[in-house]
Amino acid sequence: MENKKTASVPYTVYEAEQVRNAKLVRMLCIVIIVCVLALVGTNLAWVIYEKQFEVVEETTTTVTEHESIYVEQDNENGNNNFIGHDGDITNG
Repeated sequence: MENKKTASVPYTVYEAEQVRNAKLVRMLCIVIIVCVLALVGTNLAWVIYEKQFEVVEETTTTVTEHESIYVEQDNENGNNNFIGHDGDITNG
């Protein structure tokens, strides 16, 4: 087995690296805070943008009480399903 030699590093070099790492961590924290604020800001802007529009619900009826619907069936027993123009399903 080989002898592994460890190199010693002067204390001033170690302290300089610690200072650089502290600056890096501080910078990354600032970047994270800016990203979170940007995310909240864009979501708030999207909500404000959507609030300016009015929601309009429109209902229409295509068949009145006096109208009738004629359906041609292909089944001998008369058990057919019919899907109307409004999407309702009529069984039988």
